Amino acid sequence: MAGGHGPYILHDPAIEKWFHMQENTAKHFKLTKRTSKHVFWFLFAFPAFVYAGTAAKSFQMKHKDIRCARRE
Repeated sequence: MAGGHGPYILHDPAIEKWFHMQENTAKHFKLTKRTSKHVFWFLFAFPAFVYAGTAAKSFQMKHKDIRCARRE
């Protein structure tokens, strides 16, 4: 009932190549100046900024509680 109607999907070679590169990124990865900058920012700098922001907020909250307790 539901089959044998023929291939109606058109395959674009450029899109197929793009999908292949996405699926096999580890095989085709090269460490260049540009990619090393990205690695540095996403593995070291960005997590450090996030940690510094959360640690500062946590530090402020702890000391805010202490100051309020002293005033009472």
